[in-house]
Amino acid sequence: MEIKGKGGRARAVIAWVGTACLLTYVLVTTDLSAAWAAVGNANLLAFAASVVAFTVVSFLAQTGSACILLQRSGFDVTQAEFLRIRGASSLPSAANYVLSLVAMTTLLSRRSEQGWVASSSPFFLLNFIDLAALSLMAAMALLAGSSPLGDEATGVLAIVATCGLVAGPLVLILCRFRHRPGWLAGWFEHDVFSAFQIPSLADLLVVLVLRLGCLFIKVVEAFAYLKAFGFVVPVLALLVVEPIMFIAGALPISLGGLGSIQVAARELLSGFVPPGADPIPTVDALSTSVMAGILVVKVAIGLFYSPYAVRSLQNTSGQGSD
Repeated sequence: MEIKGKGGRARAVIAWVGTACLLTYVLVTTDLSAAWAAVGNANLLAFAASVVAFTVVSFLAQTGSACILLQRSGFDVTQAEFLRIRGASSLPSAANYVLSLVAMTTLLSRRSEQGWVASSSPFFLLNFIDLAALSLMAAMALLAGSSPLGDEATGVLAIVATCGLVAGPLVLILCRFRHRPGWLAGWFEHDVFSAFQIPSLADLLVVLVLRLGCLFIKVVEAFAYLKAFGFVVPVLALLVVEPIMFIAGALPISLGGLGSIQVAARELLSGFVPPGADPIPTVDALSTSVMAGILVVKVAIGLFYSPYAVRSLQNTSGQGSD
């Protein structure tokens, strides 16, 4: 099966060009000596320990909750099996989430009776659940009056959060509603939406709560990184900042959020730098160190599980040639 078509190549070109442009902008507009000094002033031992511990814990929590959704969507996969599948996908995820999704879908489809598109459906559903969890987390912080943004930006975020909360339930209703208009039937009867019709609402709520737990782990993780670099950010403010950072990193304009996360961090975290520190290079030092540290751990996880992916693909190829 060819995963990449013209659209895939176009997205790859956009990501590479976007990364080059964003990184050039970051390098040109920062004081590299001040950024290096900020790294030297950080508690690097606490930072490194936090990167390893939280990346592994987050990986296990996200894997476990995603596997529950797969099981409730009719896939006969154990936690141990999906741990290997998602672990092998950590290598491509270091560059791009879409590549990770392709890897997970391919490995899952090779060991199930579902086709490739139907095997991608639970992950598509998980994206809507994650969007709802992100939106709910941001909405909670906004209602508590903890936004570090200006009035206009806070208003825009409130609208986006509301849309994020509505999107998932709306798609679920359209997938499960029997009397859809004809022009919608072709869309929502496609295999990519097959998983939207299987789990009960109770199952979906369980997964939503679990994914919220994964997000709160990421908030605590961010708090640990910020503290290691001397930043002082209220936890409730992080509930607003983190969803924006997640979205910035997920935008298909760069590779793995490289460049886009640094630019977003400048806007969101410059007001929380240690007293006397130069905001831009200090934030750049923090965001780049976090990305580099997480990248190293993800690559290590991917290399550890990659033999499983190789064996799985080889075994399937051998069966197909018999």
